[in-house]
Amino acid sequence: ALSSAEAEYMALADAGQEALHLIQLHQDITGSSKQVAIFSDNTAAIQMTQNEVHQPRSKHISIRFHFVRDMVK
Repeated sequence: ALSSAEAEYMALADAGQEALHLIQLHQDITGSSKQVAIFSDNTAAIQMTQNEVHQPRSKHISIRFHFVRDMVK
């Protein structure tokens, strides 16, 4: 990552992957589904999750990190 916003955005994606795994595990064990809230205090990273327009400064971020946008929806 070239900036703190990108690092936070990537961390949100990693946290989302872990959360999805734990949600699926919980659902397999208990049969009930839960939602998990993931918080971020970086305004730029939050804006990247909400804005689907590719910015020139963030176009080098790997596509695998952009699934966090789908999770926000």
